[in-house]
Formats: sequence, C-alpha cells, structure tokens
Amino acid sequence: MIQTIDELTEMLFRQLGQSQDLLEGDYDDEDSQWYEAVNTALKEMGLSFPVSNPSREFWLLARAKRHAFDMIRTSSARKFKYKQINLQQRFDHFDRLIHELDAAYLTALETDPDLMGIRGDLFIGFVKPGFVYSTNGVDLTYKVW
Repeated sequence: MIQTIDELTEMLFRQLGQSQDLLEGDYDDEDSQWYEAVNTALKEMGLSFPVSNPSREFWLLARAKRHAFDMIRTSSARKFKYKQINLQQRFDHFDRLIHELDAAYLTALETDPDLMGIRGDLFIGFVKPGFVYSTNGVDLTYKVW
C-alpha cells in the first residue's frame, strides 16, 4: 500500500537506478522533477492516496517512471548536438523506453478492468440467458443468482 506522495517518490528514486542523477532537484524536494513525475502519473490515472490495489500501485509507479524518463529525454534533447553520437544514443534509448512503457500501459488498460475503473463485483448478479433447473426438475433460475 502506498500511503503518501513521499513514499511513491522514494520508490521511484530506487527504481531509476543510475538515471536518478539526470533528474533535477532532490527526490524529497516538492519543487523537483521527482514530484512532477509522480503528480503527473497520479493525475493521469485519476488516483489519490492511499493507493491499496496492487495492480494500481504497480501501474502508478510505472507511469511515474515513464514521466521521469520523459523529463530526462526532454533535457537530453536540449543538450543534443549533431556530432556527439553518445547524446543521440541516450535520447534514442529514452525514446524507445517511453514507447515501450506506453505500449505496456495501453495493453494493461485494455485487459485489466480494474485499471479502467470497472468493478468486478458489478458482474456477480449476472444471469445468463436460459433457465437453470435442479436435478429434480425444479426451476432455480432466480434462486441460484
């Protein structure tokens, strides 16, 4: 369970590894790019704290990571120069990472009804077309469901 924005920001800090040096500001500073990435992910998914659903926790962190990579990619594009191939490679790597993260998230949105805000308990009372009979021939259509 993620209780606060500080906890999510700290998780993001650990997930980024060596790329954490490329974001501006300290991860515990509210005016930093760290908080911006986390807040953007929260707004995108329409969530607020605490987040207790494991699937939503996973995707919230993944989307925060994606937004952090986008900020790094933007700053890498600003520093890009034609003759410095290493900066071009860094930009391309972040661009590819962001596209992969977006594709995975879109796939999850299509396959996980909980991420789309559809509650599974809404389907408990669904009655299939037809009738239900007991082994004795008694109509149980409305009693079973």
